[in-house]
Formats: sequence, structure tokens, C-alpha cells
Amino acid sequence: MYRVSSECTSDAGHTRLKNRETSPYLIVLSLWLLVFSASSQIMIISPILPLIGEQLDIADTLLGTLVTAYSLMVGLFAIISGPISDRIGRRRILLMGTGIMVVSLVCHYLVVDYFSFLAVRVFSGMAGGILSGAAVSYIGDCFPYNKRGWALGWVMSGSAFGQIFGIPMGVVLAGRFGFRAPFYLFAVTTALTYVLIWMRLPQPPICRREDRLTIRGAVKDYWSMLRRREIASAAVAFFLMFLGVSIYIVYLPTWLERSVGFSPNQIASLFLVGFGGWAIGMRNMIIYELEADYAHYLEALGAPRGLIRKYAFRNAILPQLTGLALQLGVIVAGALVTEVVFSYPGIGYLLLQAIQNQDYFLIQGCFLFIIIGVLLANFAIDIAYILVDPRTRTGMLGEAA
Repeated sequence: MYRVSSECTSDAGHTRLKNRETSPYLIVLSLWLLVFSASSQIMIISPILPLIGEQLDIADTLLGTLVTAYSLMVGLFAIISGPISDRIGRRRILLMGTGIMVVSLVCHYLVVDYFSFLAVRVFSGMAGGILSGAAVSYIGDCFPYNKRGWALGWVMSGSAFGQIFGIPMGVVLAGRFGFRAPFYLFAVTTALTYVLIWMRLPQPPICRREDRLTIRGAVKDYWSMLRRREIASAAVAFFLMFLGVSIYIVYLPTWLERSVGFSPNQIASLFLVGFGGWAIGMRNMIIYELEADYAHYLEALGAPRGLIRKYAFRNAILPQLTGLALQLGVIVAGALVTEVVFSYPGIGYLLLQAIQNQDYFLIQGCFLFIIIGVLLANFAIDIAYILVDPRTRTGMLGEAA
């Protein structure tokens, strides 16, 4: 059990919390469901874009703007909600974001044309921006350093589950009941998240800022962070990465296939850009580890910079191995969004056809191969952990770490 709290007292311009117990597993479950719902309602747009264009009579050139508008609002409200979250607390910002997300998803019932759909996606983008960093911030505030990797790994796996399970369910619902049906489904899961946060998740036991929130002060805080070279570089890298993802996944493939005549194989080669995300993630983890206490201690002892980086690398690669295990499972299940949009053969597309045709034996066969693939991938990663992390070897031998 971790010690969290519900009551606050003022202390030197911040807020301290009195203690109450809560289960870390319930926290992880709630945040996992949040990530699952939020990521699924974003990813579902891509495979049903042709259906949306057909039912609402929207041109291909305008379909991409539905995603662009959402992304712009996410970026804007992520910047706005950050300083607010520091003052009102992570729990309240989570409740605010999930509440707005539920309303925005239900508002898809009101969509009748392009402009109404654009307005609803802008509304959803506001909620997405509020929630963009809320789950990670809550984990950082609530869990101790040696448990953050475990909690973050489980919570972020919600995005992979959204691609493997949430998107197929959404595509099937869209095909049978119209493009609005998937948004209703994710509105239900987001509403369940709201209830869990409201009933069981407390405010993390940290100090909150109580100084007055002003635009000038927020801009000054952001500017002071961006003046640090590593933060500025990470911000630019993430901006370019998400810009590339939005262009590659949503607009460019559709345009290349319909206007230029590219084949699915040629379009599939474009998704090699994903390797850049792994490189950026590794670099950010290295920066994070170099700021840890053990790195500063080694530096104070006069240890060579190369030795410090060696230890940082071994610790930074562990989350990457966990992410690799999840991605191997996704690879086995198939890149369903790409396969559905471009009718590209794969196990994900085969599973979708089996669901639509109610071919239960084929469904069982697909899931059998997916489960075997995921188990083999996790077994390989467990072996890799033993080779990379000496603490794992020590634990397996039953010795004190």
C-alpha cells in the first residue's frame, strides 16, 4: 500500500496532504482504462475515415483536417492545463479531462455534416489535451522512484490494447451501426474511468503550488524550462515525431493510394519512421537517468563521464525492453489500422474478417497464434532482462539485491 491523502493543509505556499491508504493496483487499473479509452478514440478515426466520408459526404482532402483540428487542440490545451494541474492537483485535472471527454464523445450523436464533426473533434481535442500528460504526472506524484517504471509500463500498455482489441471492436460497430457507434463505446469506458477516479483515486501526497496563476507567470515558467537545452531538444523532437505520425498515418497514405497509385507494400515501407520513436525514447531515458541521484553521486566522486553513461544506459534500456515486448505482441496481432485502411493482408485483417463473418473457428485460430506470439515475445524479453539487469539474476538466485 502507498500512503495517499484526501485533506490538505497550507505550508509555505504549497499544499500538504494527510494520509489515507489506497491500492496501487487500483490506481494502475484506473489509469490504464483512461489510456485505453483516450488512445482508442483517437486511433479509431483512421480506419473509419472512408466510412465517415461516405456517410457524411466529406471529400478526402477534408477528412485529414478532422485529425488536424483534434491535434491542434490537444497541443494547445496540454500547454494550458499543465500550470493549472500544478495548482488544483492531478486528481481534479483527471476528473475534469475525463468528464469533458465523456461529453465530447456522446456529442458525436449530434454530428450531421463536416462542420459539426469538426466542432465535436475540437471539443474532444480539448479533453485530450487536458489528459495528455495527466496519467504520467499522476504516476510520477503517487509512486516512488523504484515503482514508476512498473506502473508506467502497465498504464501505457493500454494504448497497445486499444490497437489490438479496441480498434477491431470499434470497426465492427462502425460497420454495423454507423461511424458514431465506436465513440459511444469509448464514452462508456471513459465514464467508467471517471467513476473510478471519483470514487477511489485520491490526490497524490505531494505539495501543490498556491501562488496565483497568471499568463505571464505560466509563460515565464515554460520559457525557463525551454532554456534548458535537453528540454528544448526533447520538445522539438516530440513535435516532429507527432507531426510525422499524424501525416504518415492519417493523410499521406490515403492520398498516395488514391491520387498517386501507390501499392500497399510501398505505403507499408513508410511506417519504418517508427524506429525514430525508439531512438528518441532511448535518448529521453538516458537524460532522465543522468539526472538521478546515483549519477550525481558518481560525478561527485570524480568517476569518468563514460562510466556514468554506461550505468545510465543499462538502466535506461530496461523500459525500452518492456516496450519492445509490447510492440512484438502488436506485430504478431498485426497493424490493424494499416491493414484495414489499405486492405493489406495480415493476421489483424484476417481476424476482423472472421469477426464480421462470425467464423468462430478462425477467430480461435487467430487468437491462438497471437497468444503464442505474445508469450514467446515475453519469454525472450525475460531472458534479455537476465542478461541486461544484474538485479534480475540476483533475484532469481534468491540472494539479497
